[in-house]
Amino acid sequence: DDNPVAHQSVVAEYSVTGPGANTADPNSERILLTFEQPQFNHNAGFVGFGPDNLLYITPGDGGGSGDNEPGHTGGGPGNQPGAVTGGLGNSQDRSNLLGKVLRIDPAGNNGPGGQYGIPGDNPFVGEAGVREEIFAYGLRNPWRATFDDGRLIVADVGQGLVEEINLVESGGNYGWRIKEGSLDFDNTVAPNPPATLIDPIAEYTRPGAANGLQEIDGRSITGGAIYRGTEFPELQGTYLFGDFTLASGGFGSPNGLLLGLEETSPGVLGSQIEVLNIPTGNPFGEFVLAFGNDENGEVYVATKRTLAASELDGNGLPTGAIYRLVVVPEPASALLVLIAAALAYRWIRVN
Repeated sequence: DDNPVAHQSVVAEYSVTGPGANTADPNSERILLTFEQPQFNHNAGFVGFGPDNLLYITPGDGGGSGDNEPGHTGGGPGNQPGAVTGGLGNSQDRSNLLGKVLRIDPAGNNGPGGQYGIPGDNPFVGEAGVREEIFAYGLRNPWRATFDDGRLIVADVGQGLVEEINLVESGGNYGWRIKEGSLDFDNTVAPNPPATLIDPIAEYTRPGAANGLQEIDGRSITGGAIYRGTEFPELQGTYLFGDFTLASGGFGSPNGLLLGLEETSPGVLGSQIEVLNIPTGNPFGEFVLAFGNDENGEVYVATKRTLAASELDGNGLPTGAIYRLVVVPEPASALLVLIAAALAYRWIRVN
């Protein structure tokens, strides 16, 4: 099949069970948007409202390798990045939704099927042959995003060399599959119309790559959150993020990294990534899944210890946890994961 479909992604809306409730009514599902995925991976990982009260969604490029397998625009057989050269790929193809940042209005009805609206100030509204839901494009597997003071910060998982952090703007093209991070991937790709490619604000590569980029022993970036709490002023403005697990250990080894990117001036992130100094060790023996802020701006990280979708420990509790990042007083001068695992398990199980 020239256009196989491995599975379908669904964006749906649920209502809470009642005023002030924090649980959803399973019978209230309203499907807003669906799109097909040609392979099982690169499903990406962010659905969230921006400061404009519109919904942002980050689909990956459809999976496989190199954005040029069957089901990818211009792709062909084989699973090697160089199987086809010059193929546009889904991420550069603005006629589909994969490899993009999408922006829709759940309260509107002018989108296809009438289940959502397309904001009039989306960058490609009215452009023939282009999906008007697209806010930005040229992403491979945008795994987690965050809004901060009007900025949209998106982490994008690389093919095999570069993990990147992007400051995403309306209409921006972030390069994949022409580039992986700031490095050439397939420079024979010629998008139509031509577009300026926007490099990451920070990126890192595998140990020993010797390609001029900062080397960190990670294999799959997990996007984070900006610290906006008051408990630790020294962290103010820092982007706290991670890597799913070490490149040297493989995906089966739970050994994630916690990383940080400091501000160089108010509202401006630097490019030098720091491996956080954690008294108990970093990497720290768990997969790093996601980050988030509470209502006070403190930062939390979600983890798990197995790759299984659902697996319980000897006490019948999930193997995942949620931790809060705090600063250890001098002389340690380090970041420490503080929340007890038992408390995190209980939170996951109840909610």
